[in-house]
Amino acid sequence: MVLPAHLRYPLIQRPEQLSARPSADLAEVIAANRDDLTARLRDVGAVLFRGFAPGSAERLDAMVRAMGGEPLQYHDAATPRTEVGGRVYTSTDYPPAEVIEQHNEACYGADWPRYLYFGCAVAAATGGATPLVDTRALVAVLPEDLVDRLRKSGVRYVRTYHPRIGLKWQQAFGTEDRAEAEAWCASRDTTIDWLPGGVVQTSTVRPALVRHPDTGEECWFNQVVAFHPASLPRDLREGLGRVLAPEMFPKQVQFGDGTPIPAETVDLIREAEQPIRAAERWQAHDVLIVDNLLMSHGRESFTGSRRVLVAMSHAMTWNEIDVEVAA
Repeated sequence: MVLPAHLRYPLIQRPEQLSARPSADLAEVIAANRDDLTARLRDVGAVLFRGFAPGSAERLDAMVRAMGGEPLQYHDAATPRTEVGGRVYTSTDYPPAEVIEQHNEACYGADWPRYLYFGCAVAAATGGATPLVDTRALVAVLPEDLVDRLRKSGVRYVRTYHPRIGLKWQQAFGTEDRAEAEAWCASRDTTIDWLPGGVVQTSTVRPALVRHPDTGEECWFNQVVAFHPASLPRDLREGLGRVLAPEMFPKQVQFGDGTPIPAETVDLIREAEQPIRAAERWQAHDVLIVDNLLMSHGRESFTGSRRVLVAMSHAMTWNEIDVEVAA
């Protein structure tokens, strides 16, 4: 395939390009142009609305409905965030200095959102962009042997919940009841183990590559980088290493057969992402819609205040999509 120029996405849409006034209600503009915008998302993977009236970023639930969906609840949490109302959430509540690696939202789960919506209420003083990487292009530039192995094995996501470190299992499962947590895991092909000291560990094998349901293109769809301990800041990784065995880190990732994924593989993927990574700096009131299959996203570190809200829509499950498996 011909790799897209990294500045091709996100596709920036201003009011005049959509025959709208700057004061127009963005949700109404999206609803009026839904078919065209959906086609552009299939092509480019991400559309950024800029120059619309203040307040648009805080109304992501209206944007979701304008796209013909209903806002999804954030469940099966891998990172902490806060609901601000109407199933609109803060972006990941990590310290400003931390970088969030490229990932596809909730691809470790039994279901995931097709579309993601980001609204910038307050832009950071410096940094804080939401980088995008075209997952079709990434497949094309990664070593063929790595892609082929992941096609065959899939990815095993291992999560360990500690009572005093990181996300708690009660937050991830949305319940205090062990039986409910076990039933929830069983319904999602996830094993769960109750370990000594109140520690809970889950393990799930998911595909690493999929075919896009509309275009048939092969997409890199996993969190190999984001789940790998090598992606943690060095001081945090070393601090965890002083109190936890490697297999007890909060997040781990392996090949689907349980074989460890080397840190060198994570470095290789990161290096492959760089030439096709776009990081448009946020402006206040921007709204970004992303096809979660065609684009991975992350977060740059930043200074100053930053408030980016998130919503999700159009849940999909694995039986609705072709999983790419090598013969």
